[in-house]
Amino acid sequence: MSVIERVGVVVPARDEAALLPRCLGALDAATEWLRVKRPHVRVSVMVVLDSCVDASAVAVGRHPDVLIAPTSAGNVGAARQTGVRRLVVAAAPDWFATTDADSAVPVDWLVHQVDAAASGLHLLLGTVVPDDTEITAPQFARWQARHSDGDGHGYVYGANLGFSRRALDATGGFRPLPAHEDVDFAERVKAVGLRWAASAALPVLTSARTIGRTPDGFAGYLRDDLDGRPVRGA
Repeated sequence: MSVIERVGVVVPARDEAALLPRCLGALDAATEWLRVKRPHVRVSVMVVLDSCVDASAVAVGRHPDVLIAPTSAGNVGAARQTGVRRLVVAAAPDWFATTDADSAVPVDWLVHQVDAAASGLHLLLGTVVPDDTEITAPQFARWQARHSDGDGHGYVYGANLGFSRRALDATGGFRPLPAHEDVDFAERVKAVGLRWAASAALPVLTSARTIGRTPDGFAGYLRDDLDGRPVRGA
């Protein structure tokens, strides 16, 4: 068993003023629940405002405990890595968790992350579920039919990902890729032989929009999926 005392959460955001309140509200609730269940663990949340020209900074500013890292990278891999590196300096986390600004984690998400870390894992791959209020009932049914996500699933989502400081040190973290930086990172963690698991326990709610901020990212994957086309890697 590993002793986990500090968790850092990274949230890249690019013009997400409309959805950041939901994202940060969910993280607030998850942080409060972690304080109840694992009171010895401290949480630091870092939002990376990447080339934002909307009111995203105002939305984050309503959460005074949330750290902000502005960047002009225009690249989700670079933005996620910026958040990780800033947290290393600001909070020295034992464990990192990442989600996205258009997503909302369940209340026990951080407890699950901490328990996975304490068990000796170095990489935790979670799942997501699209917001069924943003798509039609047939589209949501098609998603459910094509995603029988159980433990051991083969998906990688930056919106539901956790990893240890050792995994960061062994790989260097996220590369500055315009998409699939999460998949690339997970493959490199696995390649160095660190212990990992894919869990379906706590899916993260994510926007079902099919035109997203990241070219060829989850929105494009979802668009293909809901239209019934062959599914690309998430």
